[in-house]
Amino acid sequence: AQKNIFQMVRTVWASDGLRGFYRGISPGVTGSLATGATYFGVIESTKTWLENNNPNLSGHWSHFIAGGIGDTLGSFIYVPCEVMKQRMQVQGSSKSWALNATKGNVSQSPGTQMYGYYNGMFHAGSSIWRDHGVKGLYAGYGSTLARDVPFAGLMV
Repeated sequence: AQKNIFQMVRTVWASDGLRGFYRGISPGVTGSLATGATYFGVIESTKTWLENNNPNLSGHWSHFIAGGIGDTLGSFIYVPCEVMKQRMQVQGSSKSWALNATKGNVSQSPGTQMYGYYNGMFHAGSSIWRDHGVKGLYAGYGSTLARDVPFAGLMV
């Protein structure tokens, strides 16, 4: 029932303290680091390979294609980390989760739990894998590529 950012900050602080503001940070940092390393590790070798094997693709086109390939490869790690991060961020505190679970507010339909409380990145990843498989970990993969690949190609 918060009406502004200050009320939300007060609520998070009261329920979880400082830790509440950083819920989901570990998969976010992991995904960003792995994506950055993959992206920058791939683009230079891809640009060189493209320019050597396709002289007509030199310049901007080889840069654009290399950036797109680098980002696509990086997204194999980034997207599952992003799914874990988002689920951990929206789950609320363990206290609020337990309160909602006892009221029956965490079900999609009677007897079917949407997802459980995650106590860390590995717990979230293994739970999503167990309950939803690859499809659950890569939810939103297509839209992420549609958003990020053109940008990555232009950024190089």
